Amino acid sequence: AKRKSKVKWTPIKKKWTPKGDINGADANTLCWNSEPAVVGSAHGLLRTPGQRPLRIGSHCTGWATEGLALESMNIPHTHSFACDKERSVEILLRECFDIGIFFRDATHLDSVALAPEVDLYLNGWPCQPHSSMGDRRGPEDNRALLVDYMIQYLAQKLPRCFILENVASALEKRFKPWMDAIMETLRSLKESSGESAYEIFSTVCDSKDAGLPQRRKRLYIIGARKKFYGVTHNNPDFHWPYQVKPCTLESLSLI
Repeated sequence: AKRKSKVKWTPIKKKWTPKGDINGADANTLCWNSEPAVVGSAHGLLRTPGQRPLRIGSHCTGWATEGLALESMNIPHTHSFACDKERSVEILLRECFDIGIFFRDATHLDSVALAPEVDLYLNGWPCQPHSSMGDRRGPEDNRALLVDYMIQYLAQKLPRCFILENVASALEKRFKPWMDAIMETLRSLKESSGESAYEIFSTVCDSKDAGLPQRRKRLYIIGARKKFYGVTHNNPDFHWPYQVKPCTLESLSLI
């Protein structure tokens, strides 16, 4: 049976060296996507009080490539929580990272209520509702409703920074009202004072521009909490990844 959304949506009418630098290109090569590069590009937003370890958490965690990116940038961090329905993913992530809390169901209220506050939150909600490899039903696909729980976490816990990811085809005309509603909801998140909480940035990145021998376009949305960063779209602490020439398959030495 189709579930009803718990969030009321209101649709609204480059230089980069490829190894061991701040952009996390080593992790990028291992993960075959541009997420580590995006994490690296936001390094100026990842400062923490007293230089304590950065606390990170995610729903729809998957490979947890943010951990590889932060390791490649030598940024101290702790995995406060992760969430994925696959038992094999939990086994893999616990083998690779020291995960604090692991949730198996992103739609369970505990995955929001019991998830701790973090500095950096990540979510790559299911792409099948928008992907050319799926049935492209958009918000009519129940999997798209995982966005609701992502919004609830952001509204309740207000992380310092968040990075959201999905396929670039989510921006196609047929999905515009849905994506406009998501973006407007993110912009409308409030501090306890009633002031706007986040500055929002968004773009499409292609893995071939991050030094990888494949094309993999993804939409990235970054939110930076104004209370801590006072960011504007001209802030020097933030830039999208600069393009770098793709490597070849022959040049890769994979372990």
